[in-house]
Amino acid sequence: MKSLIPREPTMPELSAGQLQMITDVVFGPQVPLQNGDLIFVFSSAQAGIWQATLQAWRQGLAPQIFVTGGQSKTADAEYAAYVGDRTENAIITEKLIANGVPITAIIGEDRSSNSLENVIFATEVFDFTTIKRVVFITKAHVVGRHWRTLKQQLPATVELIPYSYVAEYDGITVTRDNWVASAVGRARVWGEYLRIQAYSEKGDIAPM
Repeated sequence: MKSLIPREPTMPELSAGQLQMITDVVFGPQVPLQNGDLIFVFSSAQAGIWQATLQAWRQGLAPQIFVTGGQSKTADAEYAAYVGDRTENAIITEKLIANGVPITAIIGEDRSSNSLENVIFATEVFDFTTIKRVVFITKAHVVGRHWRTLKQQLPATVELIPYSYVAEYDGITVTRDNWVASAVGRARVWGEYLRIQAYSEKGDIAPM
């Protein structure tokens, strides 16, 4: 199944002001890092997701980790070869346990196939009204969309703290400061902006 919005669409020519606006929307709020009640992991097959989660755990940012992820329905052949018949939850959990995180500290869901389902299915397993602050793990250039997804789907009383890692595509990193300088950076960030627009209009995530 193909995504309605390509992962790397072509970005049009934009003004400096428009580029800054897109940066702010896509990379999300710059919130000071604080301890939370739960580390929430948006699923991914990239190693960066479990590595960032492990780092957050070792920093003592929260006593529990919620790992999401079944299998993506829009993935490519490389993804299928890596994941096989496993879920993203299983892969992330396996890596965390192998690196010293006790299994008793990990909860999660393994049915979701996208970010919205990550959160919706999580709310069916975990009572988010019992906590005050969530530290969520995601790629730096996806913070904005994932922050808006949590904002829309979780109780308004839950404070959101992003903990992001820098994703790399064929050796090229995509950061708040450098994304405009590379073709892959422009494509990835523009794609995220289009998704935020579309999902905001649908009501799946908090409006822009």
